[in-house]
Amino acid sequence: MSHQDRRGGGTLIVFAREPVPGRVKTRLIPALGVEGAARLYRRLLGMALQAGRASACARRQLWCAGMADQAGDAGDASDDCARLAADHGFSYHRQPEGDLGARMVAALDAALIESERAVLIGSDCPDYAPDYLAAAFAALNNHDAVLGPAADGGYVLIGLRRPAPRLFTGITWGSVSVLAQTRAALREAGLTWFELPTLRDLDRPEDLRHCPALLDHGLRDNQLVFVYNADSGLFNTMADIGHKLFSPATYACDLCAITHGLLSERAEWRRFIESLSAPCEFMHRDQFRARFPDVQAPLPAIFRWCEGRLVLCADATAIAACESLVDLQALILRHCLGER
Repeated sequence: MSHQDRRGGGTLIVFAREPVPGRVKTRLIPALGVEGAARLYRRLLGMALQAGRASACARRQLWCAGMADQAGDAGDASDDCARLAADHGFSYHRQPEGDLGARMVAALDAALIESERAVLIGSDCPDYAPDYLAAAFAALNNHDAVLGPAADGGYVLIGLRRPAPRLFTGITWGSVSVLAQTRAALREAGLTWFELPTLRDLDRPEDLRHCPALLDHGLRDNQLVFVYNADSGLFNTMADIGHKLFSPATYACDLCAITHGLLSERAEWRRFIESLSAPCEFMHRDQFRARFPDVQAPLPAIFRWCEGRLVLCADATAIAACESLVDLQALILRHCLGER
């Protein structure tokens, strides 16, 4: 068999990370939580592998970062990539050390030893399809490279028919300039390239409005988030009870004071919450600040999810002006749900 025969066909490379909670989709953690972000990432990775399995290419490879020895106490999550690779007919590879560019160079160069064409995709895009991947391989019949632009200024796919490490040096990875810098590198290298239709990555909370079917019930547009001006934990709960008992006039959480008695939630408040058309989530001050460190607002407060971001709909001043549970209910209906 000749060297040319051995290099027949193409290789599809999927770049991924082990879906360990807290280590993947970290920019989505404020919106989805640690576990929710990891679950979304597993779904995206599975979709990329399914598209790859259905595509007509000679070889399929899954290259993963964040291996078992880096996963700490994450348990079985560190084996997910190997299992997914086997389930979808991919060979399993570890990404080497180095920045993203160096790791992509290593994977593409290795693939091009065995294949005439190599196409590399990530695992952040929900819109990969077999036809899209087929178009990428077809483009390499007449061009040195192929790009799948991303809506955020990066790319969701790159393919080559010969090694070109210059395309991966001097790139500001993770920035809005990645695609423009790569185009400039292609021009400087004297390479021809073809661009596929632009697809969208899911990297930021505002991107989530484009994929509602992929989300857990934990994030829904119009969901209300109630934040108490009190910290969680048994010690803080007991301190709050003492404060409400001995100095109710100086108690700092008006939301707690209206909706709760001394020891428990008021029944009429629970019935009101259950009657709302919007789902509701309740958080203490420390939980909110840990999950949404960039959201600055005096507490207590009520927020509403809108197109992947939190919108303040009832601030501390408005809540403090409520003299009764009826006033608070009217405030929520009017300002948070738009009802009269």
